[in-house]
Amino acid sequence: TQQENYNEDIYVGYRYFDSFGIEPFYPFGYGLSYTEFELETVEITAGTEEIRVHVRVTNTGEVAGKEVVQVYISAPQGGKLPQPYQELRGFAKTGELEPGDSENVEIVIPTESLASFDEERAAYVMEAGDYLVRVGKNSRDTEVEAVLRLSGEVVTQQVSNLVACDRELDIIKAPVITYEYDSLRTPVILLAADSFHTEDLRPKTADKTVTYVPEGSDYTSYITENPYKLPYPCPEEIVKVRAVPDATLLDVKEGKVTLEEFVASLDTGVLLRLVTGIANETPHPVENRMKKKVSFTKAPTSSGQTTGQYVETLGIPNSYMTDGPAGLHIIGFPTAGWPVGIPLAQTWNLDILEKVGDGFGIEMTAYHQTVVLGPGMNIHRDPLCGRCFEYYSEDPLISGKTAAAITRGVQRHPGCGTTIKHYAANNQEKNRYCNNSIVSERAMREIYLKGFGICVRESQPHALMTSYNLLNGVHTSEHRGLIEDILRCEYGFKGIVMTDWIVDMAQDKQSLHRMPIAAEIAKTGGDLVMPGSKGDFDSIVKAAKSGELELKQLQINATRVVRKAEELHI
Repeated sequence: TQQENYNEDIYVGYRYFDSFGIEPFYPFGYGLSYTEFELETVEITAGTEEIRVHVRVTNTGEVAGKEVVQVYISAPQGGKLPQPYQELRGFAKTGELEPGDSENVEIVIPTESLASFDEERAAYVMEAGDYLVRVGKNSRDTEVEAVLRLSGEVVTQQVSNLVACDRELDIIKAPVITYEYDSLRTPVILLAADSFHTEDLRPKTADKTVTYVPEGSDYTSYITENPYKLPYPCPEEIVKVRAVPDATLLDVKEGKVTLEEFVASLDTGVLLRLVTGIANETPHPVENRMKKKVSFTKAPTSSGQTTGQYVETLGIPNSYMTDGPAGLHIIGFPTAGWPVGIPLAQTWNLDILEKVGDGFGIEMTAYHQTVVLGPGMNIHRDPLCGRCFEYYSEDPLISGKTAAAITRGVQRHPGCGTTIKHYAANNQEKNRYCNNSIVSERAMREIYLKGFGICVRESQPHALMTSYNLLNGVHTSEHRGLIEDILRCEYGFKGIVMTDWIVDMAQDKQSLHRMPIAAEIAKTGGDLVMPGSKGDFDSIVKAAKSGELELKQLQINATRVVRKAEELHI
């Protein structure tokens, strides 16, 4: 296993250059233009919920153009938590302005986004003191336009330590940072600490897990009989649901049966095929329940598929998946080639990015592709990362907003969805399967996971793809804290979690020198193992037959896959 220590911690990209006093060739947020713009901060208001920054932008040059207004916040220095010099918290782009024309833009920033993660308390904290609101055109061209003076410490969110670093890092320390601004002329906005409230996002430990069993069927409790030690044990409750042996997914759509009743009516062989791709799928026919005739949708070959065995018999549609972030990968057919991630993000233009997603959706509809395997949205930790071209930025706000805009564009088209990837800390290509990223939980939450959270909350992508690498000693696709607790509980993700394309071979589960294992992925909340190679499929079938993989977990994963199939296709 190749171990990579993230000793730079939160000082990624411009946070490093600004905090350590290093002059970059081009500042973060810098853009060339044929004209000049003047920014005038009209008003800044702030409260416990949001900060509103009103800026008047005037084209003072001789040709038409657009400008990006950027807002950075400098957190108080000298507290318990080290802080970078400044961080991007909001931005807006004008429309095209003719010479002499002006436009008023408003940038809204959630006040809670100013909080930093305190590992000791597993909480997001705003320390008492002055927060400087900087308005400008790039990270090195801003003016302090207001001071937010917080009267005391505020805990905005209480969470849990879910991705804690498993060893001590030699984290770099920034030199003493001082802020220079005209304190006499800069307006001060008072924020009372006791006006804030704390949101409790800690995952609730289930008193039980539920297995849905049709009335009249025999089922022996997994916990009672299973010889394997569960990684997350809790009592199992067997819930008898109405037996609906003739139910189809169309019946669920029409409200005749519940999704739980339908999934409970499916045998293990069907469930296994619903949670793996078709690369090595074996036939498992079932009795035809369909009263209406439906046909299997044929589409050009691309990157992968979910099972289509049960379209005509159970009414469960299949999905076609296609790469990728720079255009659909449809073999033998013409498709548009879109700019890669870097120039898309460099537009800072969410309207245009949404139109790019719309373009993807148009082609996906034409070629009957259900899911595009993108956008990619990992952080540019280092410019030498082999995937930087399809990722967006060194900043999680830009990454999250960009991915959300493209997702909205794609998912405007019925039957089309995105797959944000690679979750998470996939920051190099060498030895991807066994590379172990050693990262502090603060850096993970503030830098590497934050963009995913923004995208999920703003656009609810259809799916998310995990990465190959390990995070603090655990493969991300087998990391329950990442998948169930942060992604689903804290961020509120409602979609499918799928793997990157893996090939599961006979391996020692205790060894770090291995690829992710299909059965372990399913057990920790991964819904869909792709592409479903022989090793993948054999692994998950063996685990189900031995009892290592519980029926209830298969039901949970398959339910999410079926729900999305219903939402996209029926």
